[in-house]
Amino acid sequence: MSHDTATHNRPRRPQRRTAALAVTGLAALLVMLFAIPHAGAAFKYLKPGMDVPEFSLKTLDGQEYTLASVKGQPATLFIFWATWSPRSMPALVDAQKLSAEYAAKGLKVIAVNVNKLSLGMDDRRQIGETQEQLKLTIPVVIDNGLETYNTFGVVATPSTAVIDAEGKIVHEAASYLASTGADIRESIEILLGVREAPKADAVAAKPVYKPDSKALRHYNFGRTMLQRGNKDKAMGQLEDAAAVDPTYAAPRILLGHLLLAKKETASLEKAAEHFKKGMELDPGNVSAVTGYGEALLELGRVDEAAAAFEKAVALDPTYTPAVSSQALTFSKQGKAAEAEARFKAALELNPVDPGTYRRRGESLEAGGNLKGAAADYRRAVEILMNLPSTGDKV
Repeated sequence: MSHDTATHNRPRRPQRRTAALAVTGLAALLVMLFAIPHAGAAFKYLKPGMDVPEFSLKTLDGQEYTLASVKGQPATLFIFWATWSPRSMPALVDAQKLSAEYAAKGLKVIAVNVNKLSLGMDDRRQIGETQEQLKLTIPVVIDNGLETYNTFGVVATPSTAVIDAEGKIVHEAASYLASTGADIRESIEILLGVREAPKADAVAAKPVYKPDSKALRHYNFGRTMLQRGNKDKAMGQLEDAAAVDPTYAAPRILLGHLLLAKKETASLEKAAEHFKKGMELDPGNVSAVTGYGEALLELGRVDEAAAAFEKAVALDPTYTPAVSSQALTFSKQGKAAEAEARFKAALELNPVDPGTYRRRGESLEAGGNLKGAAADYRRAVEILMNLPSTGDKV
């Protein structure tokens, strides 16, 4: 064999080494970014009865809507939607009908477009065409940088939230299923006083837990500290909330997610404990069940994690973190086809969830697809840092 032939056939180790280093660097950056307390993490643990985060959004012609502008209204309906989301269309149509029917009684409707981190001319044209085709008169606001989307911690598009006069959530739903519209209508009509609230003995659903007032103050202050980037103070306040009211699940679940981000064995074990306790206190909390599975997966307990994710998806098939975590677990179990299908389902639910890209990147990296892994890690970083995608038209 000639020298030239040998050189041609030799594996391109420098390029592969460069690719591996790029993947390692992006993965390390992602670990750091996920450890930073993003405001979006807090909303995943908001339940009916809790305060809505502050927001400031503008329409294409510059009209501004803030939390202050809707507080005092008897009912406000938020819809996070996108032109690429087929289920957004019936959500918008139903919202327009509700507005036409109940605006005079005090209903506010705000449709928050979340097409991309940064909108291009095509996006603005598509938004305008949607408004025209659906004959929308409800305000359509633009979420630049997906700031409000992340602050609310939306897990699927579309997602809706009904807010009362005090700025508290009374109903929320991910995606838009057959029964979603009827549930939203019922919540709004009760707030407007045109429908009687169901009697307690006629309601099968578990009543909203009312925590100790001091524990609630600690929890809300912890959320505020988290949104301001002070993770240590946030954890201290959450620990105080759990200590004051041992039957209050929310602070334990949020603590679990903060500990989960540390990736250290001791922290992961503690996170699993918090999630497990949260599941005992609030068995239907999909965030607690998903977090428990994530902690188990990080600890190498793959089969136990798989059982947790199966339970989480059964509780809420539209909860994106559960779906993408289940996909990663399938990958670790060698079920490539199942993993690919679940990652696809997760991205259909929420194409701008950084967790899904991070998990798929981890799966691709483990399978030796470094180029694909680097692309997914890069996309996750772009979303977390509010950067336009290299594939987006800006």
